[in-house]
Amino acid sequence: MPIKLKDLFIICESVEKIIQWCFSLGLILDLSGEVCKKCSHGHFGLRKDSSFSNDIFYWKCSNKKCNKKVSIRNGSWFQGHNLSLEKILFITYFWIYKIDQEFVKHQLSICNQTIVDWYNYCREVCIEILEIDSEKIGGENVIVEIDESKFGKRKYHKGRRVEGQWVFGGIERDSKKSFFASVENRTKETLLKLIKDNIKPGTTIISDCWKAYDCLGSEGFEHLKVNHS
Repeated sequence: MPIKLKDLFIICESVEKIIQWCFSLGLILDLSGEVCKKCSHGHFGLRKDSSFSNDIFYWKCSNKKCNKKVSIRNGSWFQGHNLSLEKILFITYFWIYKIDQEFVKHQLSICNQTIVDWYNYCREVCIEILEIDSEKIGGENVIVEIDESKFGKRKYHKGRRVEGQWVFGGIERDSKKSFFASVENRTKETLLKLIKDNIKPGTTIISDCWKAYDCLGSEGFEHLKVNHS
């Protein structure tokens, strides 16, 4: 069940609550009891020390001769970022619900560039997950709709130009099975290879009128065009 904003405020009342909630969802790795790779003798336990980092909590090896410390963010969504755990959770929540960046700036007291960077980061992670979960789709008597889109920041006052990453994908009309892939360009060669790698022969493919798709009828597919203009 999607979390409500009021619940997120309660979770973010303290770093301890945030960490426990993240543990429960697997957003932060729970290293409790794991063997320290540095000394191979001690085990990691959760420690509290505000002087270690702004997160207050960290992992520490039980072997006094080792005493290795590991950030609570290690190997997680939060690793490598300077924002507090609280602000990262809120900015991710606001991205999910497509909240206007000016509102986010006002609520979290962070600059526009930080918001843009995080919104782009969220998109990139989603694209990567979709690519990992992609599967070969289609087949005889199956309709697959294909399209390409550019994910990124729209350039203000410059028409419809968008700077970012092209993503190509397809979805079965009935089952909703899908595939997605990042592409450097939309040339015939690039898109045809992706189509053959991800869509079974004999599939009925529906696309827009982009010229790169004109060859599909001679490549083992049934091809129908839709004019979106």
